[in-house]
Amino acid sequence: MDSSAVLEAEPSRPEQQRPEARTGVLAPFAFAMFASAFLLFSIEPMVAKAITPLLGGTPAVWITCMLFFQMLLLAGYIYVHGSFSWLGVRKQALLQLVLVLVPLLFLPIVIDDSAVQGWDQTKDPTFHVLLLLTTTVGPAFFVLSMSAPLLQGWFAALPSKTGVPRDPYVLYAASNAGSVVALAAYPCLVEPFIGLGHQFTLWHKGYIAFVLMVALSALPLFFGKKNGVAVAVSSGDAAERTPWRTPRT
Repeated sequence: MDSSAVLEAEPSRPEQQRPEARTGVLAPFAFAMFASAFLLFSIEPMVAKAITPLLGGTPAVWITCMLFFQMLLLAGYIYVHGSFSWLGVRKQALLQLVLVLVPLLFLPIVIDDSAVQGWDQTKDPTFHVLLLLTTTVGPAFFVLSMSAPLLQGWFAALPSKTGVPRDPYVLYAASNAGSVVALAAYPCLVEPFIGLGHQFTLWHKGYIAFVLMVALSALPLFFGKKNGVAVAVSSGDAAERTPWRTPRT
């Protein structure tokens, strides 16, 4: 074969994508993963710090908070598995875009003396703490808890011809970074220098930024082009519904 023919054929190869196109699709997913992890790991000490002094600093309050957060985290993972299985990616994404807006009705978080008025502090505070957490941080924490597996599922739904790797596990780097930054920043920078009320206000703004990143991540699922970003799954095809569930090779 003539070498000039090979050179002429190379520019039309579909798998070749410009680096900026690849980054443009990956960036909102990475930022959303970072934000969700950062918000998750920063809100737990904030809420526990706000509730514990109101009830005398009993160990039962802190333990109840940890139980609440772990149960919501498990519930979020169960929701993602079920919603992908029953709805498929596009319908699930539409539902998620509605769900991420619901916590805004409960934000910013306000926990003060009025939150414990009428409580009998001589009795076990478990029920009251769970109720308080459910009506304040609960909706936002539930949405954030499902973000990691959900965003990875969306990312895996994008076809490999876009130049974006179908393997969603690259997003773990962004999630881990958000977790480490939150765990290091709260005791060293946030708690010593920022009042609790202002912490909740900043966290509220961070959640709004997270919502915007989730919306940007969902756009390729609905408005992709055949020669650009197109969804590789359909809600009616169970075999193609969630490619990230297949074993890695």
